[in-house]
Amino acid sequence: MAAFATNTSIHKEYKERLFFFKNLKKVILHFDNELCLPPSVLRCVDAIIADLIIIVDNDGKIINAKKYPEPVEEVFSFESNNQRIDDELRSNKTENMFASYVNDMEGTHKTRKIILAQFDTLSGEKMWKYAFKDEKDLKTITELLTSFFTNEIEIKFPSEIVKLNLNTKTKVAACIKAMYSELGEGNLKNEVKLFKIIKCMSLFKNDTPNQIYKLMTK
Repeated sequence: MAAFATNTSIHKEYKERLFFFKNLKKVILHFDNELCLPPSVLRCVDAIIADLIIIVDNDGKIINAKKYPEPVEEVFSFESNNQRIDDELRSNKTENMFASYVNDMEGTHKTRKIILAQFDTLSGEKMWKYAFKDEKDLKTITELLTSFFTNEIEIKFPSEIVKLNLNTKTKVAACIKAMYSELGEGNLKNEVKLFKIIKCMSLFKNDTPNQIYKLMTK
C-alpha cells in the first residue's frame, strides 16, 4: 500500500490513488469479520487517504497558479519561499508516516510468525491441531494475541468462544506463557487484556485471571 501511494513510477495520478484507497477502505469495512485485520490497518488506510487529499488539494492550487500567474517580480518572494519550505516539510512528513507504517506492518508480521511457531510446538506430530479444531479458530486467537503483543489500543474480541480440544489446557497455557516470555513486557500477573484473550478459549472461559496466571506459571 505504501509503495502504491508514494512511488510515482508505479502510478502517477494522485486522484486515482485516492479513489483506490477510499474504495479499499469500503472493502475492509464490508468484510471486517471475514478479514480479521488488526485495527492498525484501517488507521493506516485513513492516514494514507488524509495525506493523499492534502496532495490532491495542493496539486489543484498549483494548477490554479499556472492559470493565473503572479507578476514576475513576486516569483522569488519571501512568501513563495515559505510555501516551498512548507511543501517540503509536508512531503517529508508523508514519507516519515509511510516509513513508520511499513515498520509497524513488518513488526506485526514478525510477531504473528512467532505466535504461530509457538502454537506449532504444542505437539511434534499434530502441531497447532493438537489444541485447535480448525484453522479459523487458530487464526482468531493468533490475531488477538498479535494485537496484544503489538500494543493495539483497541482489541476486537470475538462474539463466540473458540473451542479447544479436550485435555489441552495446560499445554496451551504454557505455550502462551512462552510467547509472553519472548514478546511481552512488564508483569504477567497484571496483564488483564491477555487473560481476557485466553478466556476467549473454551477451556479457560470460566477461570479467573488469577487461576489462569497460576496455570501459566505452574
